[in-house]
Amino acid sequence: MKIYPEKLSDQLALDHTLYVVMGDEPLVVQESCDRIRAHLRGQGFERELFHVEGQFKWDDVLHSANSMGLFAEQKLLEVRIPNGKPGDSGAKGLAALIGLLTPDTRALVVLPRLDRSGQNSKWFKGLEKAGLVVQIFPVDRSRLPGWVRGRFKEAGLLPSREAVDALVDRVEGNQLAAVQEIERIRLISNNTEISAEEVVNSVADAARFDVFMLIDAALAQDAPRVVKVSDGLRAEGAAPIVVLAMVAREVRMLLAMTDQKRAGGDIGKLMGAYRVFPKRKPIVERCVAARTYQEILGLMPLLVNADRMAKGMTAGDPWTCIREILLSIAGVNVVMKG
Repeated sequence: MKIYPEKLSDQLALDHTLYVVMGDEPLVVQESCDRIRAHLRGQGFERELFHVEGQFKWDDVLHSANSMGLFAEQKLLEVRIPNGKPGDSGAKGLAALIGLLTPDTRALVVLPRLDRSGQNSKWFKGLEKAGLVVQIFPVDRSRLPGWVRGRFKEAGLLPSREAVDALVDRVEGNQLAAVQEIERIRLISNNTEISAEEVVNSVADAARFDVFMLIDAALAQDAPRVVKVSDGLRAEGAAPIVVLAMVAREVRMLLAMTDQKRAGGDIGKLMGAYRVFPKRKPIVERCVAARTYQEILGLMPLLVNADRMAKGMTAGDPWTCIREILLSIAGVNVVMKG
């Protein structure tokens, strides 16, 4: 059974023997796991933690499930699988673990976000059938102001709309950073009513600038965001050669897709070949619809120049070239060649 984290408190009262927490949003994963642990700790459960990595021995988990606890008869086995790929031995181990769970021996399995194939795998279907799956997604940018306002309220603070907007602008979707900054404001503020000025003066810029965010901004045709994120990456000291390698991959993907589009082919198959996540497909499709093959082809000389600059083979600023490429993808000053 799958639920969103907002419904977890209601489900805890049903006392499941197996809990699965799945997602890439660290704050909500941590809070969900903490809530499960606290609920079971209150019933007298002791926790044993297992990290599945390297040559992990699943027999250790199964032996623990079969043995009496050192300090309590009730036991919570927490199994963390950071890469979300237990392998054949892990699949068998999880199936065996499910068979050993009782009201006195329960399990918490922690996973990253799984793609469709991972969620359709036999081992995951077994977990889903046997227990409660808490599925965690990042808060969509359009919903982030409401989420931030709710977190301010939980902290006993009443932010103005401008204060909420200021915090959203600074954390760039980083929920953990948002909560940390709200707690910081709570500790240093003399008032419960929070203004934008207080946020600006007290909040460190916790923006989570990364290459994926930069590329997605270009694909979404969001030129101002391309400028902001590229400036952030540069300020953080990101290596232009690394950024450029990922930008080049996206350009090659767009070149193949726009070529397929003009030939009347199936772009969906190319998305599979390039491993485009379902969440990114809408912005990729929108970009392919907006750009032509010739426009994307015209970016290739810029890629070559940027690569030479990044390697010190020619004079110039690679970041300027990278920004021009991405702004072109976003529809600003699109380069036209042959």
